[in-house]
Amino acid sequence: AGSLDLNTMVRGLSPTMDWLLDLQRLSSRRGKIWVDFQYLISLHDKIRNRLQDLCESDKLMRRLREKSLLTGEVIRQLRVKSALLTKLRGVFGASWVVLALIAVRLALRVRALKIGPPPPEPEFKHAVFHVRLDRVVKIECPNVRHIDVKLWAIFNGVKVQISREPSLGVLPMRWEKIFQFKVDDGHFELKEDENRLESGCLLLVVR
Repeated sequence: AGSLDLNTMVRGLSPTMDWLLDLQRLSSRRGKIWVDFQYLISLHDKIRNRLQDLCESDKLMRRLREKSLLTGEVIRQLRVKSALLTKLRGVFGASWVVLALIAVRLALRVRALKIGPPPPEPEFKHAVFHVRLDRVVKIECPNVRHIDVKLWAIFNGVKVQISREPSLGVLPMRWEKIFQFKVDDGHFELKEDENRLESGCLLLVVR
């Protein structure tokens, strides 16, 4: 009878043991669920931090892009100025080369010519003729007009000034000459009414 009661008690305790085992399983599963929940929370925090980092990176990229555009504009302006400076350097460099060549040529010409006294000033051909008691001055002055000639009566002679204007194939020329005769030859005066300019020859009569 005692053994029967023990078996009966064991059989009565079996549902209780099964419930305890189920409770233990549930408790262990809840622990795993809690661990998973904690992991999900930590993963959420990591994702949020990652998103914040991405936002900051995007802002930084926009700033860098803006600075890159500004830098590109500055570089473009620098390239334009550099090209201009290169062009100017080429122009001035060529000018200096040309000037140096001209200076060398002039130096060679000076050495070849062995510079002496300056050449005489150009003048009109002239001559004085004795016609009886008169003195006739003949001056060859082509392309000279009446208004280009100025005369001054001086003691025993005449002062002549001719200023020829430039024209086609004719160079300008300014020429002065004093024709004065010896007192021993007599007293001479300019006869303005007998002076004439014909065919490029000026004739002056001094009597």
